[in-house]
Amino acid sequence: MNPLGEIETGFNDDLMSTLQNLLFCALLYFLYTSSLNVSVLDNEEDRFDEALNLSSMIDAAKEASKVEKKVAFTVQAPTKSLKVEKKPEQKFTLKTRVKFEGETAGIVIPLCSKPSFLKMLQTIPTLLTAQIKRVLDAHKGEKVLIFVANGVPMAQQIGSFTKAKTLKGTLRKVNETCVGIMKLAKEVVSTLNQEDQDRISYTTWEDLLENQEKYESWYKWIMENEKTRAIVADVAKGICNYRLSSFKKKGIKCASILDEEGNVCDTKKAKRRFAWCEESCGREIVALIWGFYVLQGQEHTFFKGTVYLTPNSTGMDIISGGAHKVLKLMTSENMRSDLPKQAALFYTDLTVQK
Repeated sequence: MNPLGEIETGFNDDLMSTLQNLLFCALLYFLYTSSLNVSVLDNEEDRFDEALNLSSMIDAAKEASKVEKKVAFTVQAPTKSLKVEKKPEQKFTLKTRVKFEGETAGIVIPLCSKPSFLKMLQTIPTLLTAQIKRVLDAHKGEKVLIFVANGVPMAQQIGSFTKAKTLKGTLRKVNETCVGIMKLAKEVVSTLNQEDQDRISYTTWEDLLENQEKYESWYKWIMENEKTRAIVADVAKGICNYRLSSFKKKGIKCASILDEEGNVCDTKKAKRRFAWCEESCGREIVALIWGFYVLQGQEHTFFKGTVYLTPNSTGMDIISGGAHKVLKLMTSENMRSDLPKQAALFYTDLTVQK
């Protein structure tokens, strides 16, 4: 093999040229003697065969030359293999803090079906594992519910601020994201020991609303009572202000819902979107107050007390603060006979190192 990495065939250009010239001269001589009727061969048939053989030899020589050049052109020197380095996972820290002191009955790990949240879990594969193990270790012996927020309430939370006219597209994305998050959660749980696996169950917003009629009655009550409805409306405005401000800082266009004074814009579109946000906040407030009833077989298992994984707790501060106010108001004025005590609320603050 020569220095350029080309394959040598045993021929070179000078030798090939000489061979071609000799064969060509032989053919000319043969044709000349034939024209003079010189009997070089025994008969005409032999003479024709000889000419054919000479012509074939010339053609073969030409083809050999083409092959040599083609091989020399296409076969390149071996290149060095490129090493693909795997991008290291981002480092992160988790820190638990108490938002509200209160009761627990089992513990809930809420996971929002936001595409950005799923992307974060995929980018940092060990994050969800760390969160689940952290909750299991902090609440020894308690049952744990992994709650993936999907369906209409989650779509309303996201879709209120998009340019889309309906929730159809957002709902589809939310439910697709839910499937991805639930898959990741179950993969993590499958790596745990059997004792911890037996402590864990799963649910979604859709499952809760379909299997427990009380949620609808609780929701209607707080939305029809003037005092509690006012708190929910304030929570929704707080969420709108927070989301719109975040989008503006990031340079992202979003729907106009509130005017400069913080009131709902007097348009059909703004009122419809604010109603979506208000309903989503109201349903989350209900779950935070009355807990999570999960249908397992023919019976409901009750969970109370939540641990939120969050890189920024602002949105959850607004909603959980509203739930605390609603419960405090209903309790102080003895509005209902089925009011529970304050549920514990914890945050797992996430810090990702850049």
